[in-house]
Amino acid sequence: MVIWRYLILLLTFILSAQVFAVEQTRSSNDGRVRVVLELPETDLLTRQFRLLQYRVYTNDAFITLDVDVNKYPQSHLQMLPVKKQASTIKKWKYQYQFNVLSYFSVAGKKQYETPVLRYSEGGRVHYLFEFHPMVINVKALPPYLPPYIPMGQLKLDSRFPEIFDQLRPAKTDSVYYWDIYIRGKNISKDALPELLQQIRSNRQIKFLPAKITSGISKQHESVTQTLHYSIPFMIKQSGLARFPDLRLQYFDPASGRMHVSQYQINNKLALNLPLQWLLVLLLLALLIWVLVIIKPVIYRIALGLIQLKKGRQQLKQAQTPVEVRQSMRQLGQAFGWPVNATLNSWQANWQENIADSESVNASLSKLSLALYSPVADLSLNTVKKTLLCHGFLQVYVCLRHALQAQMEPSLK
Repeated sequence: MVIWRYLILLLTFILSAQVFAVEQTRSSNDGRVRVVLELPETDLLTRQFRLLQYRVYTNDAFITLDVDVNKYPQSHLQMLPVKKQASTIKKWKYQYQFNVLSYFSVAGKKQYETPVLRYSEGGRVHYLFEFHPMVINVKALPPYLPPYIPMGQLKLDSRFPEIFDQLRPAKTDSVYYWDIYIRGKNISKDALPELLQQIRSNRQIKFLPAKITSGISKQHESVTQTLHYSIPFMIKQSGLARFPDLRLQYFDPASGRMHVSQYQINNKLALNLPLQWLLVLLLLALLIWVLVIIKPVIYRIALGLIQLKKGRQQLKQAQTPVEVRQSMRQLGQAFGWPVNATLNSWQANWQENIADSESVNASLSKLSLALYSPVADLSLNTVKKTLLCHGFLQVYVCLRHALQAQMEPSLK
């Protein structure tokens, strides 16, 4: 029983030591402010960013929190924006939270000062919170990695003028701008790669001196460094200009792997002024040729649709079997059937192209008898309704006939 008690005490001590290793807590002498500092792992690689998280609990609504980043040059500190929210602890109304990024350039196990937190209100410093120094083991990069490889993720964004995205040829000997953006998350500014060595003039393209600007964007838990290359260039020859591919490599500490990204740039078309005019003339000639070919087709389609509409209108207004037969000839003409076709021939074409149903056959049989002698049970409305159905299919047969009629002369 005594042994178990000692084991429990030993386990409690180990756990408390681990908690103390990742978190330090400070309070002001008057008890108005409480500060919690969460420390990251003590082992990291050179130029690998680490995150120090400060949490401040207070009842003051308007305060300023900062650390003197210039006081610790070996740590390369960057303070990120402060976030204010309601406190989860009843004693305090507000919780302020911010992060500090840092990295180390020299390998080795050393003791570094923890940044002092300054608590200001109304332009005056009210409290200074100091913390225990940190013993950090900074490991050198593996020997297979280049010495100045970026530590963190890199992304590249390549942009050309809109004329290259609109399938239009650019002009030769005109100046355009190639914009390249390299963005690195939690990467130091000096670690962003140099790309101009990969971009060199050749027989097709002449690159002019580039303008390079840098920027920084700070979020609550990260910082993004941006390097912008604005590269003017001229395409010297007509044709497809091949731009150099771009290559980025970086080491991702999270995965422990080196990544190599290859960015392939699409070829860009450029033409001199005489070739551009020649291309315009060719496109204009092609347009005229297409209109000449399409005009008869459109005419035949329009004529067929007019005949179909006229035949259906006559059928709706027909009052006698003879008028129904005349409207059927008009429909047959729109479908491309013989104008003088007999009723049996017209019925056979209907069954083959439109619909083959018993109601159509029965109605047309009665109509055939009614043309020569009265039929007691003939209903013209039933015949008309039967022939007016399948409207979309009738339009399809009409269009098919118009296209076939236009293609037959060209095939001959």
